[in-house]
Amino acid sequence: MIWNLIRHGQTDWNLQRRFQGQTDIPLNDTGRNQALEAAAKCKQEGLHFCRVYSSPLERAVETAEIVSGIKREDPRFFIDQRLIEMDFGPLDGTAFDHEHNEKIGCLFTHPSQFQFPEGMETYEELRTRTADFISSLLEKEGASGDENILIQSHGACLRGLLARLSQLETDDFWRMTIDNCELFRYRVEEGRITKLDRPLQLNRIPR
Repeated sequence: MIWNLIRHGQTDWNLQRRFQGQTDIPLNDTGRNQALEAAAKCKQEGLHFCRVYSSPLERAVETAEIVSGIKREDPRFFIDQRLIEMDFGPLDGTAFDHEHNEKIGCLFTHPSQFQFPEGMETYEELRTRTADFISSLLEKEGASGDENILIQSHGACLRGLLARLSQLETDDFWRMTIDNCELFRYRVEEGRITKLDRPLQLNRIPR
C-alpha cells in the first residue's frame, strides 16, 4: 500500500500569512488551480487513488475531491477528525511572523520551549491524535500491494504525521517546508513504513 499525504491548496489566509487553524477558510482561485495542477501531475505519474482520508475542513475536502477525482459523497471518501488542522486557539487569524505578532515567541524557532496559551492545542496533543490516526490506518490500509490512498490534511497536522512517520523530534517540527498541494509518499508493507521520493511539487506560488 502506498500512502500519499498532501496539503490543501492555497487560501486567502495563506496568502496573507495568517494562522488558520480550525477556522474553515475555503480555497481561493489559486488554490483550486494548484489542486487541478496536482491532479494533472498525479495522472501523468499514473497515480490512481482508491480511497481518500480527509480533514473535515472545506479547504481540505475540496482539494481532495479535485486531486483524487473522488467526491465527498462517495463511500471511498472518509472524513476523519484526526486530520483537522492544529487548533491555534487565540492565534487564529493573527499574523505568523515575529514582526507583526509578538504572541508567537519561539513557536517556530524552538517549539519545545514554547509556552502554549490557553485554548491552543499542544504539540503533544497533536502528536497523540496523529499517532492514533496512523495506528488505525495501519490496521486498515497496511496490506502489501501498490494501491494508492490519498491522505488530505494541513500544514501543521501534516508535520505531526510526517514527524511520526519519519521519527523527527519536536524541534524539527517547523523545519519541514510543506507547500500548498505538495505531496509526500510512503510505502507501507507488513507494518514497515518507508519514505519514497516525492512524485510532484508544483511550480512555486506564494503561500
